[in-house]
Amino acid sequence: MILENERDYRYSIIEFIGAFLKIPIRINNHYFCSYFVADVLKNAGYSLQKKSNLYLPDTLAKELQGNQFVEYTV
Repeated sequence: MILENERDYRYSIIEFIGAFLKIPIRINNHYFCSYFVADVLKNAGYSLQKKSNLYLPDTLAKELQGNQFVEYTV
């Protein structure tokens, strides 16, 4: 669905700032990198502890650390 409508999707600095402040903000068809990855994982059936739009890159990586399909080193 996203690939078919890729022109409709945009980067969202507002949602990123919301995640930084721990305030879930949702704007249709707008994502930031870790939010997009978390949303894809949730749609694939992976269970995450928070709402997808509250994940910053470091918090998503820490939660996924040790998972069989993610390799993460500090």
